[in-house]
Amino acid sequence: MSDQNINARLRDLLGDSASPAASARGADPDGVPTLQQARQACPPGRVMRCHQDGAPHLLAVLADGRSFVTDAFCPHNGSPLDEAFVDGTTLVCRYHGWEFDLADDGRSPGRPHVRLPCRAVAATEGSDDGNNDGAVK
Repeated sequence: MSDQNINARLRDLLGDSASPAASARGADPDGVPTLQQARQACPPGRVMRCHQDGAPHLLAVLADGRSFVTDAFCPHNGSPLDEAFVDGTTLVCRYHGWEFDLADDGRSPGRPHVRLPCRAVAATEGSDDGNNDGAVK
């Protein structure tokens, strides 16, 4: 089977995200969206794995619509946070129940020495205005 036929078959099976043009738009080969794509797709009260500049992140959207980007892995033991859930302003890791208050700089209630690096995502972030360095601090 030729490369063109393989690419056509992949597009048939996976949709437009399998095309080289989709990769050029920012989707990584595993289909993980960019921060901008995640902001457009993630509903309030949910989390979504994303990437920015090739680095893995997690987008958390609170019920009130405020958005935060965090490291993709729990500082407790490195578990992936894409299965975490949002409870108010708190991100809760499903693996061991560790909590991180996104509205309080990612601090863990009851564990003052523990913090999940995070930052608020501006309403215009991810647009092509170039005003964001994307760093999670």
